[in-house]
Amino acid sequence: MNKRVKKHSRKTIGDYVIFAILTLLAFSLVFPFYNAVVISLETATAYVQNPMSLYPKDMTFENYMYLIEDGSVWVGYRSTLTIVFWGLIFGMSITTLTAYGLSRRDFPGKKPLFLLMMFTMFFGGGMVPTYLMMKDFKLINT
Repeated sequence: MNKRVKKHSRKTIGDYVIFAILTLLAFSLVFPFYNAVVISLETATAYVQNPMSLYPKDMTFENYMYLIEDGSVWVGYRSTLTIVFWGLIFGMSITTLTAYGLSRRDFPGKKPLFLLMMFTMFFGGGMVPTYLMMKDFKLINT
């Protein structure tokens, strides 16, 4: 008979230290978003008196009403959704067609296309400008 033995893992002090560090990191990442929501629910005078409040002192939805009535937020959403929609259509089409072409053994120009794609993966768009900037600052070979 093959019995599996359950091992009881004991928590060490290091486990608690790591947990505390990760909890503080998670809090530091989430708090700015929470603070933005609290600020958006406060009046301007309450915000000026205490910009880092944990809960809205004078809660109001006037900011959201102004945002909806103004209408410019909907222009931004429409632009974002249009860009996402067409970017998804074109990106998926080009990726699918390229993947199909590269999967065929007899595809003409397969090797140059593959090498071009690999080159752009190894050397990102920011590498050359960063090098030129470092060269201007005379930080090369220092």
